[in-house]
Amino acid sequence: MEQIKELSPYSSHYIIPHNQKKARRHGLILYNSADRSGAEVEAQNLKQALETAGNEVIKMEWSSANELHSMIESAVGGILDKCSLLVFCLMAHGSRGVIQGEDGRKIPVNDIFHQLNLLLPTHLPLVRS
Repeated sequence: MEQIKELSPYSSHYIIPHNQKKARRHGLILYNSADRSGAEVEAQNLKQALETAGNEVIKMEWSSANELHSMIESAVGGILDKCSLLVFCLMAHGSRGVIQGEDGRKIPVNDIFHQLNLLLPTHLPLVRS
């Protein structure tokens, strides 16, 4: 990871080290089951798929906006020093550009991207879908 940090300012592309022994892929699944029957099974299936693909996966259920932001901060903070790739999955009801917690509060998806952008090191690219 140190080599990636050192080389990333000199390239506009994400650098993939030839030696992958210390590169670790992680998955973070945050799901909300409010009014979503089958959400737990769906999240578990996603976890199994990410693990099959070689990721270490953290799966957590959230209910409120404050809880979601805290979970993101603690989970990402716990893997930063050993993470070469993060697959971030956020599952909830919502509408265009927002998700909704059990408390009815709407959370702009861009707020989540902004939080990730602040937490992740600059050598890890942030790709949106």
